[in-house]
Amino acid sequence: MSASRRASGCSRKLANNQCLGNEHSDALRQRDIVYAPDFVINAGGLINVAAEREPGGYNEARVLAKVQNIARTLCRVLDTAQRWDISTQHAALQLAERKLAQQRLSPTAYPAGPYPLQRADAS
Repeated sequence: MSASRRASGCSRKLANNQCLGNEHSDALRQRDIVYAPDFVINAGGLINVAAEREPGGYNEARVLAKVQNIARTLCRVLDTAQRWDISTQHAALQLAERKLAQQRLSPTAYPAGPYPLQRADAS
């Protein structure tokens, strides 16, 4: 669905569509249409798949606890977008960038395992 089309009633038709670019999320914001970025609301699938690969096997309780955080994350995205008068896409990207930066600085971000990862700054 193009952002230039008039939305009818609610934005449920957008739920499974990714914004092609930041300009699309900006256009939605200008029309007072709330867009929930796909990489936020669809994170549960990735969380579930990652849990299947964890050492010790799949833990449904741990997955459900992490999935429950998606709603809190979406609320943070919506609050940030409103507070700074930016699109939800921009707000979600900012939050993701902050979380990635924090992980890169964390000494436990790269645990030892069967497939060790190397820090980008490691020589």
